[in-house]
Amino acid sequence: CCGQILDMSDPEFIRRGMQMLPLFAVGVAVLYNLHEVDDLVLSRSAVNKLFLGDIVSWDHAEIVQHNPHIASLLPQPREMVLRVVRRTKSGTTTAL
Repeated sequence: CCGQILDMSDPEFIRRGMQMLPLFAVGVAVLYNLHEVDDLVLSRSAVNKLFLGDIVSWDHAEIVQHNPHIASLLPQPREMVLRVVRRTKSGTTTAL
């Protein structure tokens, strides 16, 4: 079942010649709430930096690079990113 941890050193697995092939795929939805911005484009790098806290404001160069139209839409003074994440472990947390 999903999320079940198997002990691949179990003699039964070894006897049957079973091998673990680590495969991982998951879709992650990133939600944002920026007034008047409904078509935000984020690179994979920008998403990673947002969740790591390396990008802290919406006017960051890496975001504006892919969204030149948003600079005039962003409120002044600069709007800070508020990250909302789940504290418990999950597949999504692992994916990010």
